[in-house]
Amino acid sequence: EFSGSGYIYLDAGNIFADNNELNSLSVSLSPDFGFLLIDNLSIYAGPDFSYSKNYSDNSIYWSIRLYTGLGYYFVENPQAKSGLVPSVAFYTGARYNSNSDMNIDLNPSFRVFYFITETIAPYFGIYPSINIPLYNSGGFNKDYISMSFETRFGISFWIPNKKAVLIEK
Repeated sequence: EFSGSGYIYLDAGNIFADNNELNSLSVSLSPDFGFLLIDNLSIYAGPDFSYSKNYSDNSIYWSIRLYTGLGYYFVENPQAKSGLVPSVAFYTGARYNSNSDMNIDLNPSFRVFYFITETIAPYFGIYPSINIPLYNSGGFNKDYISMSFETRFGISFWIPNKKAVLIEK
């Protein structure tokens, strides 16, 4: 499986003001690379990149994360040529950012794929996350442990594997 999601966020400020200026720009890209170990169970890994620039003070923030995890797919009818396939996964990763901070992320995920064909499936996902600091420029402080919540839309491309399948041809 190759899948991914991304976003571009542009804060244009007050578009009705005479002196309207761009406030900020954020870009993120999250590709996933997965391999079915056995029917319905996959292992996957990937990088996650993000970049933000605030134009009011010219500050720049970036982060990169490497992660790996396991996912399970609930396939109701493997002989179907298309259809919905819900999945659950758990992954963990290390994130490093422009503030020289390093965190460990613990993430369950819940996705629903809609297979258009045996190899193409757009998806919607919910991604809660717990972020635990390993190193922080201000020193370790348990108050830095944080939770976040994301929703994503993405698309996945599946390469057939003769030993393990989700949707059969």
